[in-house]
Amino acid sequence: TGPCVPYIGCYLTDLEFISSSPHYLSVNSGDTDIINFQFITLQYEVIRDIETKQNRPKYNFLLIPELTHLFNHLTIISLRELKSTDDTEEDLISLKKSST
Repeated sequence: TGPCVPYIGCYLTDLEFISSSPHYLSVNSGDTDIINFQFITLQYEVIRDIETKQNRPKYNFLLIPELTHLFNHLTIISLRELKSTDDTEEDLISLKKSST
């Protein structure tokens, strides 16, 4: 498995919101512009959060052979095939109860 990055859209939204703030701040009625360090700090925090999650160790899932076999051999049917079956909901419920 690859690195862990939660939904990247959240980070992109944060970065877009941050980028809408001014990069420079005017001082003394616009005579002097200074760097907006809060802007830079906010960008850094979002990027650091992404990098932190990417550098975490990969998930170490325990493989269960029975489940692996089950998922590798599933029969996939179309919605049309599913709708064309004559089984009613009651039949399926009773079938489920009898199998447990």
